[in-house]
Amino acid sequence: MSSVVRHFDLAGGFGVASESSRIKKFALVSAGAILFLLFWDSVLPALAHLLILGLEVLEALMDHMLESVFGLDAWTAQLVTAWTGFFIGLKIAFVLARKLREVYRRVTARVLAWCDSHNLHL
Repeated sequence: MSSVVRHFDLAGGFGVASESSRIKKFALVSAGAILFLLFWDSVLPALAHLLILGLEVLEALMDHMLESVFGLDAWTAQLVTAWTGFFIGLKIAFVLARKLREVYRRVTARVLAWCDSHNLHL
């Protein structure tokens, strides 16, 4: 039964997949990674553009929701949307800064431990 693996399928929950489907998924992910590494200069701007478009759609939806549900005028809805986006961005930046500080502390501790184990002095 080594050729049958249980996995989580996004469409249907937990299911049974054969080894060949795992190989196909691995090949697809590997091909995507290789293409990304080869064409990163074209892929990254496209991903950034898609991210910006997604944020614009969310902003338009929030504006529309504020206007229709709360009865705000267009200018006030845009103002509320802008401040909401600012505070969400501020929270994301704060969380990322905390994570980055923790990663920095872990890396420096490991580097110092490695240097001590190899009798290197910084």
